[in-house]
Amino acid sequence: MQSRARRSASKYFLVMALVLVVSWAVPAPAVAPFQVQSAEKSHLLYPPGAEVWADATGTLPATAGPGTPVSLLHVRALVFRPVGDSLTWSDHTALYTHRGLLAPGQKPSFSAVKVATGEEKTADPDANTEETNVYVPRSGGQFLVLGFFRNQRTQHQLAYAVLLQGSLTITQAVEQGKALATSLARQVKLARLGPPHPPGAVASAPSRAVTGPALQVMLQSIERSVLVSEKVKMIARIVIPQSTRIELWTFRTAAPMPDTEFVQFYADQARKLGWGEPISRDETQPGRPALLFQRPDGGVAMIRAEPTPIAGGTPGVRPSTYLFVLMMEGKINVSSLRTR
Repeated sequence: MQSRARRSASKYFLVMALVLVVSWAVPAPAVAPFQVQSAEKSHLLYPPGAEVWADATGTLPATAGPGTPVSLLHVRALVFRPVGDSLTWSDHTALYTHRGLLAPGQKPSFSAVKVATGEEKTADPDANTEETNVYVPRSGGQFLVLGFFRNQRTQHQLAYAVLLQGSLTITQAVEQGKALATSLARQVKLARLGPPHPPGAVASAPSRAVTGPALQVMLQSIERSVLVSEKVKMIARIVIPQSTRIELWTFRTAAPMPDTEFVQFYADQARKLGWGEPISRDETQPGRPALLFQRPDGGVAMIRAEPTPIAGGTPGVRPSTYLFVLMMEGKINVSSLRTR
């Protein structure tokens, strides 16, 4: 009996040993590695498949304002559109936790939400909902500003990360980080989609860039034109020589555009783009109004209207308005035009 029991026990331990050997030999299911990509210039992080809109690094000068002065030593910024417009805060912060910039489970030092909806029927459908979180990285001495923009009409999402190093408060970090990300996103949007134009208006010609000696030729053409007012010529004499490049866009409206509608449309669009109020405006010639805006990047936008010439008796041709948009690049001083 004991011999039979010993043989049974031996078989049991042999089977268990084989089970253990087999279990050790079969690898555990592989865990997919955490996926993250690093931007080429800023080395900030984004998830695979995201569309990078802007990637920048450099220094920014100190900015004057209420409270403690801001002294920025170095800035890195990244704006991207995530796949599916569905990036979450946990996924966004996980990028920086994975690289060790943030501690696991680290809470933001400051959070802000701007909801762009309202009960008014005139609430802007193109306005953005904004979310911002500010973190103090583990290395200290700087702020990491993470944020989302979401368009209320399209539900498209943009995410951004701005790493600020310098002497500034959390509140200033929010202002600087969000302003920089907003400016970068607007520049990309303008470059991709062109300047704003009224619904129904179409490009009447491809956009063209004017640089070098051609800038002087453009100024001379404006000076000689009998269709351009003296005030617009005076503006051109000031801004064109300071420009390094001009992108010219021409649109044609579906119907004649009244001067008041032109002024109101572009004043509204300029506020959305962060251009502010017109630096100068000209309504001396009915049907040919013109507006000049200072852009945050130092350049200017000059926009003017002109009735389209109609050949008498041309069948199927309706009156309309040409819109000329000149996006001028450079650090352009318009101080002499502000009161005109």
